[in-house]
Amino acid sequence: MTMGTEPASADPLTAHKNEYGAEWKVRQPGRRYLADHRRLDVTLISDSAPGLAEKLRTFTELIRDLP
Repeated sequence: MTMGTEPASADPLTAHKNEYGAEWKVRQPGRRYLADHRRLDVTLISDSAPGLAEKLRTFTELIRDLP
């Protein structure tokens, strides 16, 4: 039974794209994980998917109230 939510993805990159795709272009060109903000000139880089997730959460919170 589902409760109207999408099932969690086993692939962390897909999960990040699903969660942050509206504001960030998330990709993995090689061994690192990158996220480019769609409106601001900002790129986040991490060696791990969990590390990128933490950066995405933190930075998204910081810029949420910007015009």
